Amino acid sequence: MKTTSILDKSIHVCLYIFAIGTMISKAITSFAGGLVVLLWVSKMIIIRDKELKPDPLKWPMAGLFIAVAFSGLDVMDNTTLTEIGTVGLLILFYYAVVNTVNDLKLVRNLSLVSLISLIVASIYGIYQHYYLNYPRVQGFMFSLAFGNVLAMFSIFTLIYLLWGNLNKKKKIYLIFPTILFLVNLLFTKSRGAWLAFLGGTGFLGLIRDRKIILIMLVVLIASFYLLPDSYINRFMSIFDLRNNRSNLGRLALWKGSLLMYRDHFINGVGFGKFSIEYENHYRQPHTATTCHAHNNILQFMAETGSIGLIAFVWLMYSIIKLLYKRYLTIESLNWKLYLLGSLLAVIMFNIQGLTEYNFGDAELNRLFWFLLALNVVIINYFKNSRRVNYNEN
Repeated sequence: MKTTSILDKSIHVCLYIFAIGTMISKAITSFAGGLVVLLWVSKMIIIRDKELKPDPLKWPMAGLFIAVAFSGLDVMDNTTLTEIGTVGLLILFYYAVVNTVNDLKLVRNLSLVSLISLIVASIYGIYQHYYLNYPRVQGFMFSLAFGNVLAMFSIFTLIYLLWGNLNKKKKIYLIFPTILFLVNLLFTKSRGAWLAFLGGTGFLGLIRDRKIILIMLVVLIASFYLLPDSYINRFMSIFDLRNNRSNLGRLALWKGSLLMYRDHFINGVGFGKFSIEYENHYRQPHTATTCHAHNNILQFMAETGSIGLIAFVWLMYSIIKLLYKRYLTIESLNWKLYLLGSLLAVIMFNIQGLTEYNFGDAELNRLFWFLLALNVVIINYFKNSRRVNYNEN
């Protein structure tokens, strides 16, 4: 018991380090996340009772890993093994969090540390814009990933500002990061992140209060009159499918992805093989970069075929369904709002995933699994404490 207690506390320390690094250092999350997995696996080997905590997503996750592994059966090499191993490690990290985080105080603290990490990155983003003259701020990651993270966290802070069971002082404190995140989101000039935020805000209105949609439309219209032309032109370029080089490049990648899927319908070209296959066999005119398909669904279609496509959609559908159902049933307001924020974050993740392969981005992918695990901890807590009426059907 003493050994397992030491291991649990060590894992918790590593999770705090991981939370610190979520927005400022990929190296920190690699180091801390790897230690979390190593310590948890060691604990599972040492203890006799290896029963895992309930996991409502175990089958979709198993399906995803099987699909990824199956895609590489006929083209297995170091690249494929590395990519498959990355997915496996992320799933192990998820299980380590679910099975070692036992109370909501730790969930809250880890979430707050991640929030502070993003505040630091956002302050650096302001410095990049005003003092380093970056055309697109990026914090400590690429602009597209930074924009996605900012959109997700902005929804969280907005939700708690509007409906959180917080005293006036705490709500005042939330105003600063909310404005900071939204300003940085604008400065990223990430069109996919902008669309994700608009989509997430729209879903927030549908779920919580339809007045939000009206306010969003008013703000959007006002923005066309108040913002500099560079931002308006950037937003309008979303709809330019004839001349915009970025759009033409994405269309080329999407066409190549569909051709890969046509030729490798069952299990794809192999996980991690998109770039080399595109370069050698499927390159299209207007292609600027070939690192990935710039679309989560098309990436899975190309690399893992129909099996991977079904597995990916199954996982995302299961996550969204789970979070929405538990949002409706959990009575504690602040934790109810946490699930709502997470639900909208997953929706925004997938909206931006229509124009970017963010499921393959290291920072975003690690944050995705971390946030998902924390939500399952919350769900299990309320289920075990019988504070919510569960209807699994």
